[in-house]
Amino acid sequence: MSYNKIFPLLLAIFICATITNIHAQNLSGYVKSFGYVNPNDTARFDRAGARLQLQVDGRLGMDAAYFAAMDFNYDAAKSAHSPFAGRGGGLTIYPVEAYVDIFTDHADFRLGQQFIFWGTADWVNPTDNINPWDYENISSEIEDYRIPVMAARGNFYLGPVKLQAVGIPFFEPDKMPTPTDSLITPENRLSNAQFGLKLASYVGTLDYSLSYFHGYDQSPTIRHAGQPVLYGEYLPIDVYGADFITTFGSWAFKGESAYFRTEDPDGSDPFIDNPYLESVVGVDYIPTDKISLTGQLVHNFTFQYDKDVEQLNPQGASPQQTFSTAVRTQWEVMKFVSYQVIGVYNFEDGDSFALTFLNWDMADGVGLTFGGLLFQGPHNSPFGRTAKQDQIFAEVKVSF
Repeated sequence: MSYNKIFPLLLAIFICATITNIHAQNLSGYVKSFGYVNPNDTARFDRAGARLQLQVDGRLGMDAAYFAAMDFNYDAAKSAHSPFAGRGGGLTIYPVEAYVDIFTDHADFRLGQQFIFWGTADWVNPTDNINPWDYENISSEIEDYRIPVMAARGNFYLGPVKLQAVGIPFFEPDKMPTPTDSLITPENRLSNAQFGLKLASYVGTLDYSLSYFHGYDQSPTIRHAGQPVLYGEYLPIDVYGADFITTFGSWAFKGESAYFRTEDPDGSDPFIDNPYLESVVGVDYIPTDKISLTGQLVHNFTFQYDKDVEQLNPQGASPQQTFSTAVRTQWEVMKFVSYQVIGVYNFEDGDSFALTFLNWDMADGVGLTFGGLLFQGPHNSPFGRTAKQDQIFAEVKVSF
């Protein structure tokens, strides 16, 4: 986001706080130093620097509130190594979130830059299509690898039923390497705005929801404009989803499924994904307050599948169905020391991703994290295309 968009938004929030004489406002944040080494390239520093995050929140009378978090991120590894370069060559300033909440008796509304997560599954969420992923900045903190969007969100409470409506005026794609020479993104027009509806309720210990999302695929469709020129285009999708979660003692059972209606409903275009169904079933087991285990199985099934048509794509024919799995373990090794590992494996492509890290709460508000990222797979597979982005990292974070 450009500076001329960032600062008016934050200025408006601070002016509102000042002119309404709010005494309950809070200022908090953290300072973090980090270093990320790529073991594939003679221990090259891909990222090394520091971040200051400032957060401010408060009430606007009885019926409204505000929140803003701004990152000041300096990455020395990405700064310009030139005697003529400015001192701020590696500095980026961007809002993590910045929004206003409005409350009424039967509804609440949130306007601004925000995270909106749908679904109940872990890591692989078919219905979670609002906030894109940043696969080049995966770390131990979700704000690094999920990208907030400018949106309007409303929750309407109808007895045991909650209806959520979301509008997203601007398209934000996933950040990941693509084998293309150029990318075509949707224009910032009202006709290209994205929106979603989610209906949630419960029966006993069973929580469930139904959802619909109209927007754009956050991963591009790869097209050929004459060999070897490739370009990517972000195409519209409609996603019809459902999910549930229920608990029995130390166990939680989850399910999530979504039907993706693409721009190739009859399967006649080998360059565009056919309509497909992605489903996830998972289980959480928490035997003690010191350990939790999560496992899930993911199934993708493509409709209107004709292998002869799919083979016309020079990238190769994808299979009609695939299976993958994801696991997560959280373990409190000792007091103030915790360990977490997340892994995803695709049985068809043989590609995988693993994130593991150890966190030590050294003192009140002071944390030390060591971790690593590992991508593996064939060069044409989703994780294989990111294989050179392996990382070993360390972070020191002081919160205030």
